[in-house]
Amino acid sequence: MATAGAPTPIPPPLEGELHDVGATRRESVRTARYTATGELKVLGDVVVTSAAFQGLAVVGGRLEAAHLRSEGRLEVAGPVVARGEATLAGTLRLTGGLETGDLALSGEVEVRGPIAANGEIRLRGHLAAPGPVTARGVHIDGSVDVPGAIDSPFVLIRLRRPSRIGRIRSENARVVVPPFVARGTRLTVDRIEATDVALAHVDCEYLRAERIRLGPLARVTRLDGTVVQRHRTAWVGPFAESDHPYGLTR
Repeated sequence: MATAGAPTPIPPPLEGELHDVGATRRESVRTARYTATGELKVLGDVVVTSAAFQGLAVVGGRLEAAHLRSEGRLEVAGPVVARGEATLAGTLRLTGGLETGDLALSGEVEVRGPIAANGEIRLRGHLAAPGPVTARGVHIDGSVDVPGAIDSPFVLIRLRRPSRIGRIRSENARVVVPPFVARGTRLTVDRIEATDVALAHVDCEYLRAERIRLGPLARVTRLDGTVVQRHRTAWVGPFAESDHPYGLTR
């Protein structure tokens, strides 16, 4: 039993390799290198130097690794910490938060806690998270549902489906729409605070920036800053739109 004031014991270094194939059930995993292919269920924690999952992986505790890769479906009940890079593809369901170095996501991602990256976050697909989402750079190609904040020096969103964000704080924030995306595909944002901002297909309640570029179908209710470029379909001020009465056209 540790005495008061005694230093916290340092766990032994991770050593060895472990490979699981097929349907596997474990109480916990602690090793240097771990790979699992098939259907994996771990009741407790997974603490490794590197982990690679392919198929279905369910972790009942926390997942901690220096390097993490997953392809398929990953479900983790506790926090996920990847001190180096994490590449996660497929379907991701995390009950806790996510902390990484560089983070690459593709597919359907749901994180029920904060997301923090010491490097960049790159997403191709859909992200649902309460926020905050913090990183040195955020690149999104798809859609997001983040009622909290996205906080990063650089934010680029290529919008492909209707999305929602509570607040964006950035030095350089851009929302663009690829060709052939439907007119009704929009990003709804309560507040944007940036140095330089360029928006298309965005509904923003309040925008504050030094330099503002309003692209196609950008709507801003309240604006604080200098508009240096404005598309003819952009709108500043209270906006209301209703359907034409039945039988009436223009």
